[in-house]
Amino acid sequence: MNGKKYPFVSNPRDPRFLALRSLQTLRARSLSGLYLIEGIRHVSRALEYTTLESVFLDPSALSNPYGQKLARRLSKNGVLVSGSRIIFIAT
Repeated sequence: MNGKKYPFVSNPRDPRFLALRSLQTLRARSLSGLYLIEGIRHVSRALEYTTLESVFLDPSALSNPYGQKLARRLSKNGVLVSGSRIIFIAT
C-alpha cells in the first residue's frame, strides 16, 4: 500500500480536505446529503449497507491486515481512497 496507489493528502487547503472538513457542520451535511463516518470498523460496516463516495485513511490503518483488506475492498468498489493524517469518511 504505497503513496502512488493511495495519494497522500497533507495540504490543509486541498479541496478534498476542505470539502470533508465542511461536513463537520449540520448545514453542510444537509446541503450536500453527505455525512462522516470515523473508524475502519464503522466504514466496513457502512460499506455493507450504502455506497461510499470517498475515504481518507490514516496511514497507520494500512499497517494491519484488516485495514489493508478494507482498502482493497473499497478500491475494488470504485471508492476514492486517499491517505491522510486523520481518519474521516465521507459517504
